[in-house]
Amino acid sequence: MESTRDGAEPLSPDAIPGFWRRPLALTVDIIVLAASGATLGAFQGPFFASIGPSARFFGLAITVMYFTILNSRLLGGQTAGKRLLGIRAVGEDGNLLSVGRSMGRALVLLVPFSMSGDHMPVFGRTGFETVLSFGAGGAFVYLYIFNRPTRQSLHDVTAGR
Repeated sequence: MESTRDGAEPLSPDAIPGFWRRPLALTVDIIVLAASGATLGAFQGPFFASIGPSARFFGLAITVMYFTILNSRLLGGQTAGKRLLGIRAVGEDGNLLSVGRSMGRALVLLVPFSMSGDHMPVFGRTGFETVLSFGAGGAFVYLYIFNRPTRQSLHDVTAGR
C-alpha cells in the first residue's frame, strides 16, 4: 500500500495516493534503473555478453535490491519515484515496511515481469514463464484499476499487509 503521509495510524482513504501517482513513480524508478543499467553495461558489457541470458539475473537482483531497500523502513519507504511524487510504501497500519515484507513485495512485482520475453535458463521453454508473466501482469492491472478502496495491487496484497 502507498501512503501520502508519515503517520503510524491506520490509513484513511485520503492517505492513499491518486490513480496516476503510483504508475508515475514506477516510471521514474524504471528510468533510474535503466540509466544505472546502461552505465553498468558501458563498463561491464563484455562480461554480461559472455554469460548470455543468465545476465538477466544480475539485472533482476539489482532491481529487487533497489525496491527492497528503498521501500523498507531502512530508507524511509521511498524509492526515487515515490520521493519525487511525495508517496511512500507502508503497511495497513501506516508503519513503514520491514525489509522482509519489502523484499516479498518486490519479488512478487518483479519476478513475473523478468520472465517475459526470452526464456529464462532455469525454466527452459515450457511456457510456464509466459503464463506466469501474463497472468501476474493481468492481476496487477486488474487489482490496481478495480480495487478502488485501497488501490492495492497484487504485490501489495501478497505482501500480507
